[in-house]
Amino acid sequence: MTTQISIAEAAADRTLLVEGVGTSTATPPPQQPKKPSAKKARKIRAKNARKGTLAADPRIKITDSPSMDCVHLGAKKSPNGNELVDPHDSFSDEEIADMPVVYVAATYGRLHIWRDNTGAWFRRAGRITIRLRKGERVIQVALHDGADEHDLRWFNEAIEELKNGRPNSPQWVRITSDWADDRTFALVFTSRRYGDPYLKGSNAAKVAVCTERLCREQVHEDGDPHTLETLQRSLGKYFTYEIEIKKYSDENDAHWFVNVDGGAELSEATPEMLSTFANDLQWMSIECANANAKEALL
Repeated sequence: MTTQISIAEAAADRTLLVEGVGTSTATPPPQQPKKPSAKKARKIRAKNARKGTLAADPRIKITDSPSMDCVHLGAKKSPNGNELVDPHDSFSDEEIADMPVVYVAATYGRLHIWRDNTGAWFRRAGRITIRLRKGERVIQVALHDGADEHDLRWFNEAIEELKNGRPNSPQWVRITSDWADDRTFALVFTSRRYGDPYLKGSNAAKVAVCTERLCREQVHEDGDPHTLETLQRSLGKYFTYEIEIKKYSDENDAHWFVNVDGGAELSEATPEMLSTFANDLQWMSIECANANAKEALL
């Protein structure tokens, strides 16, 4: 039996849910047609689904049959028998608070919309682990293809909860693998309540892990420009500005450029204010030119 763990937040409380049911090893009768592959099945489902619904997206895995077992948080073990633990038993509050947060594109699995055994729908768009990465202990978020801004906010809130201290009940399991040490953990609570994907569309902006090496944002919305630097300054009631170094993410061979936003107006400036503004603009222009020069050498 293969078991995959998820946790979802219900309307009134949090419940621990395990995905998966037993699979038969019996060989099907020869006269029965061969089942399509998972990829082909998703394409068939998407083709037949109502246009604009989530079911019309072949990237998304959907489990239709309510087949997920549930136990309330507070249990000593997860549904597959693993002990539920609290990372605060292995790290101090200061260590957890100081752990860098790293976002990566998930290398296995896919965005999954599924139902529990009550028929309620849930959505899982990635996973959170505490692990060693390049010799540094980090909180790593692996995002699935198709994750959106609401998924990202959910993960950020889960990390904030971890860093705020001990929860009422353990919500993590210790990972046992060749690459993991005894302080490597995975959050079991990784799904959120959702709507029927055969009826529901979504206007939420898609997000993706940024691959631009100079972009300061690890994750941003699809189509949003990369950002190298941002400088904000308020020098007076009517003299506030923001200078950014950006690059378009949806254009090949794009270059970094300087963008200036002066708000509603720039007025009543003293000579000192104008001098500061000119110096800031000059400094950001130099940074922009240096970034383009470095990329030209790659």
